Amino acid sequence: MRRTALRSQQRRQGFVLIAVLWVLVLVSTLGMAAGLAARDAIGTTRNRVESTRARWRAEGCFERARAAAEAALATASNAAFGAWDSLDTVVRESDGLAGSDCNVTVEASGIRLDANSASAERIRLSLRALGAAALLADSLTDALIDWRDADDAMSPAGAESDWYALEERIGPRNAPLGNAAELTLIRGFGELEPARSLFDVEPLGTAINHAPYAVLAALPAFTPELTASVLERRARGTPIADLASLGSLVSADARDQLMARFPELAAAATIHPVAWSFTSSVASEPGEPVRARLVVRVERAGDRLAIMRRSVWP
Repeated sequence: MRRTALRSQQRRQGFVLIAVLWVLVLVSTLGMAAGLAARDAIGTTRNRVESTRARWRAEGCFERARAAAEAALATASNAAFGAWDSLDTVVRESDGLAGSDCNVTVEASGIRLDANSASAERIRLSLRALGAAALLADSLTDALIDWRDADDAMSPAGAESDWYALEERIGPRNAPLGNAAELTLIRGFGELEPARSLFDVEPLGTAINHAPYAVLAALPAFTPELTASVLERRARGTPIADLASLGSLVSADARDQLMARFPELAAAATIHPVAWSFTSSVASEPGEPVRARLVVRVERAGDRLAIMRRSVWP
């Protein structure tokens, strides 16, 4: 009897010990989980705080750039469009940004083709000027036209719904592109970043004094001779003052071509940028990835900059 009772007592003690050990394991696990959750919450909060700080710093950098631009516009010697035409230089050389950790870039509107309204001729010429072979330029041009037109009839070198379905890809919009990023969905453009860089979805005239060679070369009546002359003047710091003066830069044959298509050119080009885009990027620390990027589109309102659109990432 005594032995049986002793064994029963020992068994009960063993069960109790095992139960206690399991309770300790459970408590330790819960404590560890709570600690990890707290650490994640602290990390998330810290990231949120850093992102918020970065956004405010990006806003501050933009305001410095904006102040420099408006000061230049208000200066008597820059009362005309001189300062407006060179806002990128004004901001880059600004004392208010010198020595700071601000990274602000300024880009004129009209330095890319509008993917929604550019003619097939201009698209093809621009791609060829970029260095694309004739067959590739034809393929990209027709694919873009097929993507944006309203029908499902395929261009000679294009791609319509059947092709995208066969490749298990998103089909064409059959309407104007919603944004420039949509170009990556169009056959051929996803693999060719230089080709995508030619396009935007802004229906603005080509800024003759700012657009790159591949965009200028696609303008009506812009022969290689005229394109080279415009770029040469830009390099010398003597931009084009008006479209009528272009004829004086070229030979008689090129001048005749210019006069024949001058109305087309006047509708497609502009001397002064319609707008500028300010991009303010801020990193958490020098050399670290960008924590915030602010993009602000501005237009001129006298001596001030009118904000037309503002977007921030993240």
